[in-house]
Amino acid sequence: MDANPPISADHIQCALGSDQLQQLMSQLGVSQNEAASGVADLLAQVVDKLSPLRSLPQGGIGRIG
Repeated sequence: MDANPPISADHIQCALGSDQLQQLMSQLGVSQNEAASGVADLLAQVVDKLSPLRSLPQGGIGRIG
């Protein structure tokens, strides 16, 4: 089965808001688009690992952390 649909940098910008992205930008020393794209890429990888068949496993994903 294919990977989950990609997450766009625009979606990350909308979800996090400018304050959170600004903080991330200053910590990493990157542009707003680079920060949003990086988060989008990482989030897509996490989602793919947790739901390889494009759905959550029976019983959920368990405890995280």
